[in-house]
Amino acid sequence: MPTGIQELYNQAITTASITDSMAISNFLNPVEEARAVEGQTTDEELLEEIIEGQLGHQNSQNDDEEEEQPEQPAPTAKEAQDALQILIEYSEGQDALTNGGIYGH
Repeated sequence: MPTGIQELYNQAITTASITDSMAISNFLNPVEEARAVEGQTTDEELLEEIIEGQLGHQNSQNDDEEEEQPEQPAPTAKEAQDALQILIEYSEGQDALTNGGIYGH
């Protein structure tokens, strides 16, 4: 994990008074994603195969359209750190910010 991300994450948790946060490693690498064993079909892959079987080649035309669009590169560690810093500054500027506001309750 890039240096500084953990500290910023902890600062965001402290600043926002979050009491039920998850470890950043669990957030970045969820256990659910690690369960897919190599060589086995995941639920998502199985569902996609069923859908393609029912709809025929209709999905392959959509796939061709999607392939034409270049993938957006993942944010760099610096960009992620900058975004987290902006969120911290925003939350510090909100006098009435509560955990409910953060979680959308």
